[in-house]
Amino acid sequence: MTKVLLVEPIHEAGIKILQQAGLEVVVSPSVATETLVRLVQDDVFGIIVRTSPLTGEVLAAGRQLKIVGRHGIGVNNIDLEAADKLNILVANVPDANAYSVAEYVITAVMLLSRRLVPGDTALRAGQLNQPGASLPGLVKKFRLGGNELPGRCLGIIGLGKIGLQVAAMAAGLLRMKILAYDPYRTEAPAGVTLVGNVNEIFRQADFITLNTPLTSETENMINAAVLGTMKPTAYLINAGRGELIDEQALANALKQGTIAGAALDVFRQEPPSPGNPLFSAPNVLLTPHVAGSTEEAVERLAIGAAQAVADRFGGRKPANIVNPQVWARIKP
Repeated sequence: MTKVLLVEPIHEAGIKILQQAGLEVVVSPSVATETLVRLVQDDVFGIIVRTSPLTGEVLAAGRQLKIVGRHGIGVNNIDLEAADKLNILVANVPDANAYSVAEYVITAVMLLSRRLVPGDTALRAGQLNQPGASLPGLVKKFRLGGNELPGRCLGIIGLGKIGLQVAAMAAGLLRMKILAYDPYRTEAPAGVTLVGNVNEIFRQADFITLNTPLTSETENMINAAVLGTMKPTAYLINAGRGELIDEQALANALKQGTIAGAALDVFRQEPPSPGNPLFSAPNVLLTPHVAGSTEEAVERLAIGAAQAVADRFGGRKPANIVNPQVWARIKP
């Protein structure tokens, strides 16, 4: 029976689509390349991958491999050059987790603004249990009250589906001032001011959220020089790609008080190594790539990736093909 290899488990709704299409579902016990190379040789028609690397070696080993379904939007973990040479379609699911990621960004803005993580840390450490001192007085002393958000400036770098959703939430719910930078946009919705130079975001924003893809232009866009131009009261939020940030430079900036804090959901190496400099940096919230992983989003992602594989198996054109030149060559 023709198989689909899941590099990692996916939601049952996606598995059901694959089985109804007449495909046998095999879940890899490991994301290691050598394991995938071994499994993909056995009559595998499609692969569904989340964030684990999918190398050219794996793709080349799949003698019957015709499609890779990316359980998400970014395809930096897939060797697209190898896929092109091997006539393997790659399809992603671009919009399924946009709301979830935007919700994470807004949650991070609120947590940072109200200084809830430092407050929790201070409470657990006993800093707020001092004889002769009142709790309100200690909250004031350690600046744990935070700030309200109306009128504060949110800078959005990347005004795609996620950035637009963040803008709508921040403007509507929080009554924030919204600046956005996106070199591929000439218009923005009401309440969002497009700036022509990203440095305006770094200079003006109280909160900066990175929602841009990883490209040669955006890699390490947050570095020591850029951090030095931000307000010392500013916060940085990254739920985009870990490679957008020079992690050592950010850790240094947090330790030196160059910026007020950060919330990071993605890292250059995932999971980050124990020696990652951000683990010892103050005023930073670190989460394990969960922004787009709500139960609802994971179900939508599984359905989208599985449907792409099922469509290709049935001779239909999958939605959201990343390498359309392959479809032009092999379309039934």
